Amino acid sequence: MKNLFLLIVLPIILTGSSSSVIISKESLQTKAPSSIPLCYGFSIDMADTSRPALYNGLGMHHLKVSTKNDFAAKYFNQGIILYYGFNHPEAYRSFKEAARLDPEMAMAYWGQALSMGPNINMPMDPTKTEEVYQLVQKALSLKGKSTETEQAYIDAIAKRYSKDPKADRVQLDKDYAAAMKLVKEKYPSDLDALTLYAESLMDIHPWDFWTAEGKPKPWTNEIVETLETVLKKDPSHVGANHFYIHAVEASDKPGRGLASADRLQTLVPGAGHLVHMPSHIYVQTGQYDKGSSVNREAISVDTKSLKDGMKSVAYPEHNIHFLYTTLALEGKSKEALANARLLQKSIPPEFLDDPLFSGYAQHLYSTYYFAMVRFGLWDDILKEKAPAEKYKYLQGLYHYAKGMAYVKTNKPDSVLKEHSELLGLIAAKEMQELAIWQTNTASKLLQIAADVLEGEFYAAKKDYSKALLPLQKAIKQEDALVYNEPFDWPNPVRNNYGAILLENNRFTEAESVYNKALKKYPDNGWSLFGLYQTLKAENKTSEAEIIKKRYDKAFANSDLKLTSSRF
Repeated sequence: MKNLFLLIVLPIILTGSSSSVIISKESLQTKAPSSIPLCYGFSIDMADTSRPALYNGLGMHHLKVSTKNDFAAKYFNQGIILYYGFNHPEAYRSFKEAARLDPEMAMAYWGQALSMGPNINMPMDPTKTEEVYQLVQKALSLKGKSTETEQAYIDAIAKRYSKDPKADRVQLDKDYAAAMKLVKEKYPSDLDALTLYAESLMDIHPWDFWTAEGKPKPWTNEIVETLETVLKKDPSHVGANHFYIHAVEASDKPGRGLASADRLQTLVPGAGHLVHMPSHIYVQTGQYDKGSSVNREAISVDTKSLKDGMKSVAYPEHNIHFLYTTLALEGKSKEALANARLLQKSIPPEFLDDPLFSGYAQHLYSTYYFAMVRFGLWDDILKEKAPAEKYKYLQGLYHYAKGMAYVKTNKPDSVLKEHSELLGLIAAKEMQELAIWQTNTASKLLQIAADVLEGEFYAAKKDYSKALLPLQKAIKQEDALVYNEPFDWPNPVRNNYGAILLENNRFTEAESVYNKALKKYPDNGWSLFGLYQTLKAENKTSEAEIIKKRYDKAFANSDLKLTSSRF
């Protein structure tokens, strides 16, 4: 990982917020949004000598440490809160300031080392091996001035790092988890020890907690049960609430995270990522309007944090991406499209070109292509400028979008050309190796795109026998994707498949398809509308009326007039 901080200019759409940078809902539809700079760091700049402030709105979480300097203690606790909010660069800065104020505080060096380790989103920066090792040695040299509990924390973090840059990172992470297990067993009332132990297990198995059916992996129950123990004793524990949402969101019962989601809306109002986190549960439980609301607020919080002096905020682009997702599921096409375009414009070339982040950056950029397809903007797609040739994944999704536009504008020869280009990219080694945030490969997503395009091509020709098979393949591939949020394939294939079954008068199958779609995206208006159409066609009048009421509620604020579950 490069030692860099990327500066990203994000023109932010803000609605429904008390912030001074509000843009009204009406202006969203008629005016260009304001431009507010956001920056974020993927790596910690150890050479930075600037001193962080004590920021407002970071809650009251407190981990008692050995120091006589009140300000050092405040900075230490600010560091813990920022760490729990995944703002690792700012957490590091706060821990470093605590060490400056009290050079004898062993836990300040522990905190710096903690911040520089791997997490469920990012591997450790291998270029920092020596620096982190020295921080641990400093903490060890001072641990005699610490309590027994602090000494246990320090001994555990020492297992996480090696002086050898070639040391087995996986084994080090396992050793750290084993050490933290001993700490939490020795100090079962230390809720931070329990929380950090749960996180250490999550870091060994990032984003791999549940099967495709939402059943736990062998290591998952211990993570969940440990965090539930913390929350039972302290429902307001910042880290436990955050990690618990990540631990259960992909399960078959994501609703168990609702209490944590509701708490995090206001628990740490100055940490944008934590304000955003409830949307991970809201999108899994069909509360898309609440998901949109918290992401708007998170964007506003991040903007204010940077104005107040923070040098980085956690994943600001993720908030916009998530906001697009929930808006699309609400049927708010204008605001959704505006956010998708903002996200596209926010990605700088250096982010797209960085080998470590290119897959993720290209995926973010492609959101606007998916948005135009979702909302049926066929003429706009055909006017859209092609991405640079070097961005192969973007090229593939651009061919998918153009192909869909040609299907809907009855240009079959052009469809075949775009499909052929897409197939060529799928086979490329580069696409098989390029991953989206360390989860799914570009080739897997492009294969879904190719199959959807093929299915829609034959459906437009009324050749349903050839249309259904590629869509069935696409559904299987979509279901097999590694969980990510938002989902890496954002336009549910079952909405295409159900619509084509309905066109072919295969009502029983269509009904089943839409019900399955609603399990993955509860109460989304697109699938509810398709199900309503299907039940009407089956003369199931009373059932159809029930679904119609659910659809009307789901799309109560939509600006769309649907005639199908997909355009």
